[in-house]
Amino acid sequence: MLRRRRLYALLFGLLISAPAAAAAPRAIAWEKGGFDGALAKAAKAGKPLVAEFYAEWCPWCKKMAKDTFPDAALASFVGERLVAVQVNAEKAYRVKTDFALAHHVGGYPTFIVFNPKGEEIDRVVGYMGPKEFKTALEDLLAGKGTLKDLEARLAGGDSSPELLVKLGDKRTEVEDWARAKELYAKVIEADASGKFGAEALLSLAQVAKREKDYEKVVKLSRQYLDSFAKGEDRAAAHRGLIGGLTKKGDKDALLPAWRAYVAEMKDDPEALNSFAWWCSQERVALREGLAAAEHARTLQPKDGSILDTLAVLHFVMAHYDEAIKTEKAALALDPSNKEMKERLQSMIETRKVYTRLAARR
Repeated sequence: MLRRRRLYALLFGLLISAPAAAAAPRAIAWEKGGFDGALAKAAKAGKPLVAEFYAEWCPWCKKMAKDTFPDAALASFVGERLVAVQVNAEKAYRVKTDFALAHHVGGYPTFIVFNPKGEEIDRVVGYMGPKEFKTALEDLLAGKGTLKDLEARLAGGDSSPELLVKLGDKRTEVEDWARAKELYAKVIEADASGKFGAEALLSLAQVAKREKDYEKVVKLSRQYLDSFAKGEDRAAAHRGLIGGLTKKGDKDALLPAWRAYVAEMKDDPEALNSFAWWCSQERVALREGLAAAEHARTLQPKDGSILDTLAVLHFVMAHYDEAIKTEKAALALDPSNKEMKERLQSMIETRKVYTRLAARR
């Protein structure tokens, strides 16, 4: 997921009832003939084409497939107003296809709407629920909040910080980094201590991340945390700081950054689980990590990923019986998870070796 804010929505569809009408679709009907086949169908029907660029590993893509696309109202609208196709944006893990690169696909999922000639109308990026996605597509088709619309408003004299942030976000979506940075800088100059200045500061950090300027990511993330004690996006700023320090290889600063994040987000199971997993992988602050994972489990007892983290922590601390017990519980919640299955088998084998060695002493 690439960006902090979600400025998206989706299209509206009406169900027309008639005695002989076909049943409304229960999920979006994606074309199976690939992008070219879907575009040909869109051209023939005189409809726009919406293409979802996804990656097989992307958790937000999977969440939308599970929670958003099966919505009946959304599916009905898309079927009536659009042709829809899914495009795998990667030819190998984390390696984008030439097609995805040509369309400046940055994060997943990215939804690009094309006219029947194959020209981009606009796009929306990131996870959305069914109503939000519906509103986003509806606005896009109406020309509301698109890149073209926002640029026209700017040219017409609207230079408000709110408009500049939205336009910067749109420029970020199409990877126009230079223009995005220029717009965000204007916002910070005009609204340094306000809401939009805060958003622009964190957006600049996101741009720096995309440009792999991790020194700047760290600087801007810290600036946000220092300047906006009650900012709405402090969790994102903490994650940005940790990500920047990780990329820089600044191991000495990482543990304090993680501790500050968890102290502030002490009842956020995602933050706690992330910290606990990091502890297990780096083999540092294992007791703190274990406590964080235990607390995360009390907050979300049916989350298999949290139990998995807890099991791994027990394992690296040589609590083999507890590790195996906990990994089995995690797998019971997510029985098709291949990584968990492999981890459980590895834990069982390690315990056998440990038991044999202990018997020889």
